[in-house]
Amino acid sequence: MTLNYFFSSDAVVANFDGTDLDSGTVVEFCFAKFLELPTVLLRTDFRKNGDSAASNADPWNLMCSGYPGTETICIHSMMQFRQKSIDQLLDYLAGEIIRKLDHCSASPRVSTPEEDFAAFVRAVKCAGGSMIERFPEERIKKLISRRHYS
Repeated sequence: MTLNYFFSSDAVVANFDGTDLDSGTVVEFCFAKFLELPTVLLRTDFRKNGDSAASNADPWNLMCSGYPGTETICIHSMMQFRQKSIDQLLDYLAGEIIRKLDHCSASPRVSTPEEDFAAFVRAVKCAGGSMIERFPEERIKKLISRRHYS
């Protein structure tokens, strides 16, 4: 995903498969948490790794766990594939992703609109390149206005 699309997103679904998490996906996850975007971490990989490989905790580095507005889906895809057709598996995953996105989207926000605006401006500046031209303050304000605050 390019940062142009990422910064315009209302939520993020991150694929956390693999023996080691993809570094680009982790950067996008960090940006999502910095911008307080609702995030679903999806792992269909049955291998356990990271800091919690021997426990029932998330099977990746613990630095990517426990953030507000984040939900996790971990399934053993090979076991699921044995029990379901590919269409049934995809329907199941889609339903779980939607349910988890709804749940984390309903979580109370940590920041205020003003804090979100400041974080967004910093993130755009950190991204560098032409992002500053693509995301002038008016566009950022419009994106922030779509968010729900309690």
